[in-house]
Amino acid sequence: MSDVRNDVTKPSGGASANQIAVRVFANEVEGKVVFTHDWSANAQPPQDPPIELPRWTADWTIDFTLYDFTTRGLQFTANADDAMWVHNGNGCPKAKGNGGHVGFGSVESSSPDGTRNRLTVTNDNSGDACVLHFMLNFEGRQKKYSYDPEIKNGGMN
Repeated sequence: MSDVRNDVTKPSGGASANQIAVRVFANEVEGKVVFTHDWSANAQPPQDPPIELPRWTADWTIDFTLYDFTTRGLQFTANADDAMWVHNGNGCPKAKGNGGHVGFGSVESSSPDGTRNRLTVTNDNSGDACVLHFMLNFEGRQKKYSYDPEIKNGGMN
């Protein structure tokens, strides 16, 4: 297994010149799944959460890559709008939504075993500054798992 601490996956690209690569790590601790993540903007060194988009920088393409170190066979849910729920404001999302800022791209595999370990979305980072709470949704061995980090949009106003 490669050392993922040094593996900053280059985002797949798209229309946006601004790119973020997010590495989501799933580990088992005392029988429970524990998620963490780090992120890198425009191929810079990885940073700790939260994901912060600078003011006046417009659209961002965000690639999430799951590194599953559990025995549960985790992968993103099959549809991008199910794999990520977004809520603009306080609290975690309770249902599907894009928070008014996120465009859902694709869920795909970049792993040899075909596991759906990659999710691509866009964030328009427009309007007023805001905090987007999002939930990443995974499935593994007929059970569902969620992780709820946040994105701080700098906005354009």
